[in-house]
Parts: sequence; structure tokens; C-alpha cells
Amino acid sequence: MRLEPAPYFSDQHPLTIDDKGRLLIPSATRQQLTPDIVVISQSSVISTDNSGNDKSREKSADKTSGPEHLVIKIGTNDRLWLYPLSAYRELIKSNRDELAPEDDALDFDYLHYALTKELVIDASGRVNLPGSMLDETKTQRDVYLVGARNHMEIWNRPEWDQKIKELRANSKLINLREKEHRQRATQSDSTKQ
Repeated sequence: MRLEPAPYFSDQHPLTIDDKGRLLIPSATRQQLTPDIVVISQSSVISTDNSGNDKSREKSADKTSGPEHLVIKIGTNDRLWLYPLSAYRELIKSNRDELAPEDDALDFDYLHYALTKELVIDASGRVNLPGSMLDETKTQRDVYLVGARNHMEIWNRPEWDQKIKELRANSKLINLREKEHRQRATQSDSTKQ
């Protein structure tokens, strides 16, 4: 049995939240979720007919999948963040410091468990966004679903349009800061050894 790698999200999709608070997750994005929900294995399928006769057959690359689950939370930038369920569980289990480095353990648990909700993508590819979270983040009807590496974010269209302008205007500085951050992390790792 082999597990597929964790999903990686990129791109931006203009979408509309319907009157019932549902958001259609684009097909390409749902395909990126596939590693979260599909286990590929070599297996035997054993079945019998009504008389109990064995009708076993070999099935290669059997895809066992269930409903697609997401976790939604309000991110540090006050936007709605969506994670594949298994990726979110791995992130909070193994990278507690990455999510909230200064939090005390109980507050961490409240923030990353109590203040999240699990969503199921329905057969039409939609999720029901919690009304309380839409209200708290002032999320409007016309949004962008934005890929952000290991998660997706929901931005109001005018705010995302403005953010793009800021990102492009500051791209050199952003890249320099990231390079400096990586250098400090590398130095810190080398002093620990």
C-alpha cells in the first residue's frame, strides 16, 4: 500500500458563495485533494453471490475513497483557511510551533480544535461555509479561493485584488525577507548540532 503525497495548493479562482452559504470548490482544486482521500493498494476483492459461491477477483490499483473532508478555520490574517483534513491533523500534530509558536498548550488546542469546523464536499463539489465564520470575517458573496501552499484561503475579491498589487509592488522585499529567514533558520539548526 502506498500513500500519495500531501496536497499543494496554488492558483486563484474567482467564485461566488450562493445564498445558502455554499462554495463550489473548482474541479482542479478537488483533484489536488485526491492525495488526502485516496489510498492506492493492491488488494483482493472477495465477494459472494446470493448462494454463497466465491466470486473473488484480483483488483489492481483499487482506489478506496470516502467523502472529501476539509477543515475550516479563521487564519492569522482574518481570512477563512481551508485544509484537507488529514493534512491539518498532521500539521497540528507534528508542527505545533509552526502554527502558534508562543501559545500555551491549552490555548493552542482551543484555537486549533474548538475554533475549527469539519466540512464535507458534497457530490456537486460544494462546501457549506459556516455562517458565523462568514460573518466574523466579513466574507462577501464574490470571493477568490487562493492557493497558499498547504491550505486555501477565501478572500473578498476587492481585498485580494488590492493584495495582489501590494505583493507585486513589494516582491523584491518579500523575497529578500524569506531568504534572510531561511538563512537564520539554517544557522540556528547548525548551532544546535
